[in-house]
Amino acid sequence: MLRRKAQMSLEYIAKMIIVLVVVAVVIGMIYNFRGDIMKKWKVIADPNVDDDIDTNAAFIEGPFTVEDFAHFIELCWVETRDAKDSRVCFVLKGTAEVGTSGPAIDGLLDPEIVGSVDYTGVNFADDLFSINYVIVKNEIHVKS
Repeated sequence: MLRRKAQMSLEYIAKMIIVLVVVAVVIGMIYNFRGDIMKKWKVIADPNVDDDIDTNAAFIEGPFTVEDFAHFIELCWVETRDAKDSRVCFVLKGTAEVGTSGPAIDGLLDPEIVGSVDYTGVNFADDLFSINYVIVKNEIHVKS
C-alpha cells in the first residue's frame, strides 16, 4: 500500500513537471512573438487600417493643389536621398484641384527631380493618393 502511494506521488510530480514545461514553452513563444501578435491585434481592434499603407508615412488631409503635390514630391525626394529601402513618404486624403496632372506638377518641380517622378496609373479624380519612393529605380511614384 505504501509502495502504491509512493508510485502515485511520483506520477503526480512527473505530470506536474510536464505541465510546467509546456506552460513555460507557451509563455516563451508568446514572449518571442509578441510584436507579431500585437500587429495582428491592432488589425483586429481597428479593421479600417489598410495593411498596404505604411503607418510611418505622413497622413495629410486636403484638398490639394498642384503646388501641394509638387511640394510633397520634393520633400519625399529630399527625405529619401540616402534611403536604403523603398517607402511610402506621404498619404494624401482629399480631392485634387481641377487641372491637376503630371505635366502641371512637373512644371513646378526642380528639373533634377522631374525625370524621376512616375505618374503611371494615377487618377487625379480620386480622393486618396500616396507618394512613394522606389529604391530599385530611384523614382518617386505617385499613386491613387
